[in-house]
Formats: sequence, structure tokens, C-alpha cells
Amino acid sequence: SAGLLQPFAVLVVLAPLVIVIGNTRSIWLRFAASVTAMAIAMAPLIIASQSQRGQVHWIPEATLVHALGILFNLVSYQVGSVTGTLGLLVAILFIIVVAAPLIIALRESEALIYSRSRGLRGYGFAVALYLGPWLALLAASLIFFPVLISHYLMPSTVGVALLFGAAANALARFLADKQRPRPVRAGIAAAALLVAAQLSLVAPSTVRFIVDPVWQDNFPGLVSDLQSRIATGDVIAIAQGYTQSGFATGIAFYTDDVNNESDILDRLPKGTQPRVDLRIVTSGSPLKTTQLRVPGKGAIWMVRLAGNPHPQFGKDELITLGCRATSFKLVHRYSQDRLEKVICRR
Repeated sequence: SAGLLQPFAVLVVLAPLVIVIGNTRSIWLRFAASVTAMAIAMAPLIIASQSQRGQVHWIPEATLVHALGILFNLVSYQVGSVTGTLGLLVAILFIIVVAAPLIIALRESEALIYSRSRGLRGYGFAVALYLGPWLALLAASLIFFPVLISHYLMPSTVGVALLFGAAANALARFLADKQRPRPVRAGIAAAALLVAAQLSLVAPSTVRFIVDPVWQDNFPGLVSDLQSRIATGDVIAIAQGYTQSGFATGIAFYTDDVNNESDILDRLPKGTQPRVDLRIVTSGSPLKTTQLRVPGKGAIWMVRLAGNPHPQFGKDELITLGCRATSFKLVHRYSQDRLEKVICRR
């Protein structure tokens, strides 16, 4: 069912494979039957999605820095690829989390060989759930076309959580050796320190997403304000970055602009929605627009998200209007949605 929502979610089948290895024939058969049923259900969706490959053409090449940044992002929960000093700190934490359970399990007494075997299987499951989808998307990016971004690796966050739990448990067991002074307290402190380190990385982004209204849409407020200002002949510039899928659709839905909705649906299969869609107002009530073919002489209004890459986003597209120089004046901000008046010198 997860795969029907996002095809890349099926990559989690790599994790159960670690548990199945070395098990009985009946378990292998049940696993194979489940994977086969999933493949049959997913095949039509995967085949149909090939026509929409243009929607992901903006994903960057999978360089070593980019790939590692995406991997570390799963630990730190930052926006985009993690690099720089933060990337180094996350890399150290990543090595501890991945290596500690394995090293400590291999050092345990041979008398605990059965429990150690089960522990290693669980560890392998967590590692496969964390690294498996990342490795699969990295390989696909190098062989076919780039698909390695954080959005497609959300199931891997479960593997990250399991690895942190395994690392905390392993450190607690190791330091709680009876031959060491104050063993229990030391073990608990080490586990708590590891968890605190991860929480300190996750907390800032999490709190920002929860409390800052910049991460929420307010289409009704934005559209109501826009409709009260525009006149026939004005131009609406709908700016939508490659990672902001749905913004243009939201504008079309709340303005009830059937022409805009139709244009968006026509572009959807091949991903040809422009970064800035220039539309001229042909009717104010009800609002109707058509895609701009020639430079208009009316006022220019831009609607966009606060998270666009830079303040001058869309400047190149506005040159088609004959704007030799442009500047943007913020009219009002509705959560993360901005309404701006474009000052255009023709």
C-alpha cells in the first residue's frame, strides 16, 4: 500500500531480506510470494510513471558530496543535503551509530552466541532499512538518471531510529560490565548522551516546522487579496520552484480558474510546468486567465512561496514582458505565501 503512494517505498523490501537469509524454505517461499504480489500490483503504476520522468529532471547529479549529504540528512533532519561543519559532526555520529552495535556484539562472549546471532540479524535489518534504499537510488542515479533526494528516502528514517536504539543499547551493555566502576550509571549516561546528540540535531528543524507559519499555506487569504487588486489586462506571475510542486495547483483551485487548471493538467505528465507561469487576466469575475503570449501593459502581480531560492526568483522570465529592470515590492505575506507587486521598467 505504501508503494502505491510512492513507488520508491518498495525499496524497504531489502531490509526483510536480511532476516530471511539463512531461514527455512517455508519462510523463503512466503517472502517470495509477498514480493511477487507486490511487484504485480506495482507494475502498472511503475510503467505509467515512465511518461512523467520529466517531473524529476531537476534533481542534481549524484556526486559523492551530494550523495553523502543526503545520507547524513536522514540523521540530522535538515533541509537539503548536509555539508560543511554540520556534515562533519553528523558523519562522526553516523559512524558511531552504525559501528558501535556491530563491534560490541562481536566482542560479546561466545556463551551468548545465540543471542548475539539474533542481535546481528536485527542490526542487519536496521542497516539495510537505512542504507538499502539510499544505495539503490544512488545506483539508479549513476546508471540511469538522477533520483537521489531526501524525499524518496523517508522509509529509511525507521532504520535510523532502530540503529540509534541499537547503538544506545550496545553502549549501555558495554559500559555496564561488572568489572567497571559504577557500571549501570555509566551505561545509562552513554546511551542518554547518544540520544541527546541526535535530538539536538533534529530539534531545531522540527521546532521550526511546527511553530513557524512560514511552512504553512494560506491560499484563501492570498487569493482573496489578489482578486481584490487585479483588473482585466493585468499579469499574474505564478512562481513555483522545482521542489514546490502543488503551489500552482493550489492557486488555480482557490481562484477557480478553469483555464489555469486545464493548462496545469496538460503539463503534468511530462513535467513542463514553467518555473514562472505568466498569465494575463481576461476576466475579473469570475477570474479567468490565459497563458501570456505577448507582453502585456497592465500591472504585474507575483505569487510565490517564501522559500524560493532568492528574492529575484523569476526575474529572467519577466524579461519576456519587456521588463529591462525589475524589482519586487511585498504587498502582503500569508504564512509562506507571498503576494508581490512587480515594479517593471519597460
